[in-house]
This record gives sequence, C-alpha cells and structure tokens, in this order.
Amino acid sequence: IVTVTSLRDGTFDVKALPSGDYYAIALPTLDEGSWGEPDNLRALIARATPFTLGVGALKSLTLTLQR
Repeated sequence: IVTVTSLRDGTFDVKALPSGDYYAIALPTLDEGSWGEPDNLRALIARATPFTLGVGALKSLTLTLQR
C-alpha cells in the first residue's frame, strides 16, 4: 500500500513503483489500518481504478474523489 497526499491543485506524483498491477483510489480520508480489513479492502477495490505499470513506464491517471 502506498499512501499519497495530493498537492493543493489536486495532483500527485509517485516515484519508484515497481512494475506490476495496481489499484488507485482518491479518498478524502481513510482511517489508519482500516483498508486492510477484508470487507473494507473489497469495497475499496470495487471503486478503485485498476492500472498496470511496465518496467520504466510512466502512467497518468485522472481519479474522481470517492466519498
């Protein structure tokens, strides 16, 4: 799990993720540790944007804030 806080303009930058399959979701807040509970994790994944990174790839995503 990588947690990122957006800049004031809503953008963010994550560096050095290894190649692989990921999910991204924009949330206003998330209680520490709550994402790891199986029911919460399933609900987050269902609303998240899946994406794949190849070796050395750059990826740009537009996420909608989930409430």
